[in-house]
Order: sequence, then C-alpha cells, then structure tokens
Amino acid sequence: MKNIFETRARTDDHGSLSVKVPSSMPEHISVFTPDLAQAVTQLSPSDVLRAGAVIPYRRGRNKSDVTAQAGEVVILNHKLTAADRMRQELP
Repeated sequence: MKNIFETRARTDDHGSLSVKVPSSMPEHISVFTPDLAQAVTQLSPSDVLRAGAVIPYRRGRNKSDVTAQAGEVVILNHKLTAADRMRQELP
C-alpha cells in the first residue's frame, strides 16, 4: 500500500475535523489515530463522495442516530482510556 496523502490535525471542541482531499483521488481512505479505540480502514472515496459514510463503534452501542451527508465521514468512537491501553499491551 502506498500512502499518497497524510494529514495530522486535531478535532475541534465538538469532535469535528475537516480534511481537504488531494486532487489525485486515492483508491481507499484509511483513518488511524493512536487515541481512538479502533482504527477505521478501507473506505471507498467514491462512496463517501456520493452518499457519505457513518462508521459505527463496534465495541459498544451507538446511541446516536447520526447520518452523514455526501462527502462526509462520521466516525463514532471513543478515546482510549488507561485500561484500554493496558489491554492492548497484553499478549
């Protein structure tokens, strides 16, 4: 896999972050951050541009009825706690 675009940024007080997509459209979009409980990978840019994407949090219940607009990715997740970090270190 070849990384054609990378950005580093922080979310605002509402947990939002806007990223401009490079002019050369990638095959897949991946989201990784060391502070989230799970990484999001392999989103189709054409699907995101057409209808948007909502990525549910797999470990818990998603209580929100969030929808995404065209061109938008909504990631439902939570920040890692100290206990989460310790569990990741266990073999």
